[in-house]
Amino acid sequence: MKISKKIILIFGLLAAFISVPSALFLTGSIGNAKSAAYKRAKKIMNPDLYLTYRITERIVEANDIKRPIRIAVRKGVDCSGALGLDPSSSKCQAAQLLPDIDKTTNFDIWASQVINTMSGQANAFASSDSGVLLVNKALLKELMGRPEQLACVISHELAHITQNHNDDKRKARMKYDSIAASRISDRIVQLKNAQAGAYFMAAMIGGISDSYSGTNTSLNQLSNQIAFNNLASQMMAPQITEKAMEYSPVIAESINQMQGLSPEYMKQGFSYIDNYLRDAALSLTAFGRGLEYEADLLGTQYAATAGFSEKACLKLWTETMPHDTDKIVARLLPQGVPDPGKKKPEIFINKEKPEILEDKNCKNKMKVKKDKRLQQKCRFLAKKRKAKEKEQISEQTLEILSTHPSDERRAKAIGEHIQNKELFNKFRLTGKKNKLKNTMRDWSYDKESDSLVISDIEKDPKLIGLEETGTSGINIDKFLD
Repeated sequence: MKISKKIILIFGLLAAFISVPSALFLTGSIGNAKSAAYKRAKKIMNPDLYLTYRITERIVEANDIKRPIRIAVRKGVDCSGALGLDPSSSKCQAAQLLPDIDKTTNFDIWASQVINTMSGQANAFASSDSGVLLVNKALLKELMGRPEQLACVISHELAHITQNHNDDKRKARMKYDSIAASRISDRIVQLKNAQAGAYFMAAMIGGISDSYSGTNTSLNQLSNQIAFNNLASQMMAPQITEKAMEYSPVIAESINQMQGLSPEYMKQGFSYIDNYLRDAALSLTAFGRGLEYEADLLGTQYAATAGFSEKACLKLWTETMPHDTDKIVARLLPQGVPDPGKKKPEIFINKEKPEILEDKNCKNKMKVKKDKRLQQKCRFLAKKRKAKEKEQISEQTLEILSTHPSDERRAKAIGEHIQNKELFNKFRLTGKKNKLKNTMRDWSYDKESDSLVISDIEKDPKLIGLEETGTSGINIDKFLD
């Protein structure tokens, strides 16, 4: 029996008529459930934390970041001011993590938090070890009315977390500390050998002199000088220990090897130590520039995937809140040495022409002894070599600075990257697909610390943020039944 084409068409239209409202109903149902979950969050969170949560959750969801993220908004503490604490101390860092303190609870911390909110540096902080993301209120004020740029900051900090940059920096610090410690140890061995050589030469000359005079005057004077140097060395031992305690154990061990050097050689040792530690600090700063570049680049992609403007990220890092690593490098570099991160340095940037710092005639002691003009020239060249050696940056450090681009070069690279519209359209498409899920990332709000954990577990929106499941978000009765 043949079914007419008209009947098939009618049934097809009827099916389409029924299915479209059903799809719209399901989509609307999911949207309503998510909206209800957001309302629950908004009800218990302060506006600043809720703002940060919504943006962070959008980025985490769109990029499918599989890691719990704890977020908090803090006023921050000026440790070098009201609290009188060292900014790098654990007490200061703990104080910075504290939620708002009431005036009657602790006036000093309260006052410091208020001051920091008014005049503090606008920034955000992330720890990849614990997955913590902190935004300070000075930053929220700086980016007032600019949610896209705030999203870029949060994306940048999330990139630090997902790429485990804390661990990377820890390994880099250990590496550069080991290099500095090795250079310090080698230099101290050279200084001790030079000191022993000087004593030996003095003893030999003194012995010859005494053999002619028939007395022990020269050797006695040398013996007294050595005893005086040893006493002075013992008196300076606490100064060496104090210097060593400022640094990591591996560097401290190498610095402590200076025990036994006379004041003259110890002074040289401290000068070289300062230079080697400067190189280590430069290398670590250069490595940090590389991590910032990665966080800028990946963070821009995270923001675009979540539907925010990648151009807003470029504007943020170049105009609103430009990076300051170039300034740190400039402070560490000796005067007149350019930052290799801004452009590729010459291959032998430290090398001087041999004729400037060397003269073969200076090696001929008999010739130098007879020629007073040559004596003056050789002394001048020796002083210049010493000064140059003290100012010189190691080739390895310069190479690290060159390969980890400056803020300007990073901004240019990101600007070129975001021109790839096809790639960024793919990011946006991926983000849209991830946001269409009928699940949400669960969250847990902690009132005491005024912080929120966004879980890596996805749930039905109706089950998000329910207080009866506690901090873990687990309905244990349902799980065990």
